[in-house]
Amino acid sequence: MQTDDPNTDSSPDATITIVYAHPLITATKTDSLVIDADSNSYPSPGDTLQYSIVIANTGNSPATAVYFMILSQMEILFCLTM
Repeated sequence: MQTDDPNTDSSPDATITIVYAHPLITATKTDSLVIDADSNSYPSPGDTLQYSIVIANTGNSPATAVYFMILSQMEILFCLTM
């Protein structure tokens, strides 16, 4: 639907609104101690940890060619392509 632009003298003329594509990527990583083998309430050898990663695009357009990589202490590469 076209509307009249109030900033110009001629009428009727369409109001032009430029909308820019802007993806907005966020990544959140959380961890938790699932099994505390030595019951000391701290991560230590023999314990089991759980990691959770949430990647979100809250922008107004799709994100392309996005890579998310994690290098663990053992240098294993995890890669996610969105």
